[in-house]
Amino acid sequence: MAVKVNSPIYQQRPEYDASVPNIDYNPNTAKQLLAEAGWADTDGDGVLDKVLGGRRTPLHVSFLINAGNEMREAIAITMSEELRKIGVKMDIRKLEWSVFLENLRTRNFEMYIGGWVNDPIPSDPYQIWHSSQIGNKGSNYVGFRNKRADQLLDLNRTEFDETKRIAYMKEFQQIVATEQPYIFLWSPLYPSVYNTRLQNVNYSAVRPGYNPTQWWVPKAQWKYAPVQ
Repeated sequence: MAVKVNSPIYQQRPEYDASVPNIDYNPNTAKQLLAEAGWADTDGDGVLDKVLGGRRTPLHVSFLINAGNEMREAIAITMSEELRKIGVKMDIRKLEWSVFLENLRTRNFEMYIGGWVNDPIPSDPYQIWHSSQIGNKGSNYVGFRNKRADQLLDLNRTEFDETKRIAYMKEFQQIVATEQPYIFLWSPLYPSVYNTRLQNVNYSAVRPGYNPTQWWVPKAQWKYAPVQ
């Protein structure tokens, strides 16, 4: 179970902008955009190509994933299959975790898949999105650079007025939606059940979503005597 994600901001936060558009899956539009960009299968091998620097260059990309992550491997396989249908060849590179991270830090990749753990506390996307984090092996792996986005991220860190901060973050999300430096996938949902004997069971947005130390059972419903 999961919900579709269209923003780097946690969906339960007030900074989240629900008006950010989702990009629908549309391979026909993808084909059209590639054709408009000058890509065509000139040799009939099923892979689009284009003359770049005087040489015919196939549309061939590599995709990094960390080895041992079955979900990410399944995503990569699906992407490879779907891209093949529109004439794009994608190789999957599975790397051990430390090597995977080093490739990201040194920008030695074309595409990669990753994941973020968002908190219910006020959002601070600075580390991943500010242009100052591009160099020195910073966490802005994709090299996203936008002057207005930088300004908004700076303001978000110094503004105490929550209403203004929310406005800054919503504008930031609109910029990200326009630039599309990342393709957002989904946020998993974790269903759970509990016995109705338990009292004070409350759920929160912080994983695992519950706190057993706050639970209790009415004495009349005890099934086990407490250890003396």
